[in-house]
Amino acid sequence: MKDPVLDQDIDMMHKLQEEWKLFLDIISQSLKYKTIPSEKEEEFMKVKSNLAMYHDEFVTLAEEDPQTAQNMLSLVARTISLKHLRRLSAAEVKKIEIEWHEVNFLLNNVIGELEEKRERTNQINPMTFKGKKVLANIGLFFSSLFHNTALRVIVALVILVGGLLAVDHMWGEQLNQYQAYQLIQENFITHIHNFLN
Repeated sequence: MKDPVLDQDIDMMHKLQEEWKLFLDIISQSLKYKTIPSEKEEEFMKVKSNLAMYHDEFVTLAEEDPQTAQNMLSLVARTISLKHLRRLSAAEVKKIEIEWHEVNFLLNNVIGELEEKRERTNQINPMTFKGKKVLANIGLFFSSLFHNTALRVIVALVILVGGLLAVDHMWGEQLNQYQAYQLIQENFITHIHNFLN
């Protein structure tokens, strides 16, 4: 069975992966230039913008490690420009590369999990899925009825009325001779009548 939302998530994560690789490639290339061409700086800013655009969905999908996913945006924010990167020490550049690889590892895991989920989803028979969904909705309906206070009161009243009718049917003639029973019976019928109207 096709899941369009899952397919959209996978496509988005593949686009994010491409931009993430391009991010590191541009950084690596910029360290080789004596002067940074303005078109490279513009390309870098566009890549950063695209990464920020896909970032929220990545954090949402990276359920196992949202902190590492969050580090992607932190790393993008810290790399202000290519000119700024050229002023960093070798240790600082190495730290950026290490953080990039940590996020990249997580991104690959997320994509792998999504693709496995798509494989499992594609093997599901749509009719079976819809049938299970209908059964689940019916279960939720009855569960919500059970937790509904008004329904509980109505069920209690039905049980009470049924019990009183059963008592009246079985021992009514014997109990009618007692005036207290007749008063209770009349008051009860009046209250039920008022409640229903």
